[in-house]
Amino acid sequence: MVSAWPAGRGKSGCHNRPVDPKRLGQILVAEGLIAEEQLEDSLKRARADGTSVLVAMVQSKLIEEESLTAFLAHQFGAQTADLSAFKPTPAARQLVPNDFARMHRVVPLSFDRATLVLAAENPGEIDAGAQQELRRLTRLPANVAIEARVAPATKVAEAIAALYPAG
Repeated sequence: MVSAWPAGRGKSGCHNRPVDPKRLGQILVAEGLIAEEQLEDSLKRARADGTSVLVAMVQSKLIEEESLTAFLAHQFGAQTADLSAFKPTPAARQLVPNDFARMHRVVPLSFDRATLVLAAENPGEIDAGAQQELRRLTRLPANVAIEARVAPATKVAEAIAALYPAG
């Protein structure tokens, strides 16, 4: 099991730049963090469980959740978010609809009229299409930046459940 993410540029040559979320498993293989067979098993498990391949890797104990969070932050050049004691600003909470938060697995953190900050298990979930959808749903102006931070998937799920109770 991977327990630490190495600092600096890895074997894949990626460093602090956006990465297609579909390729993240391949990057883990290229970095030597998991084997190709483990990736294939995780892809099958993800399809069967209806979850992401990254969550399947954590559930299979191929990689620790904290290490995956550090890996994603490194690959996307994003900051991490500590959701253990967070309280979103009321403006951020009101701005992000329940369905959007659940679909894209994001948690609103803050909104200050210039920037909406979201925490996500995978910043790739906040791609241009998702940003456009959020802007359409909320009428958020184009001049407002949407910033994604990385948080562990279990903490994102817990925060979504707390912010958007089912029922």
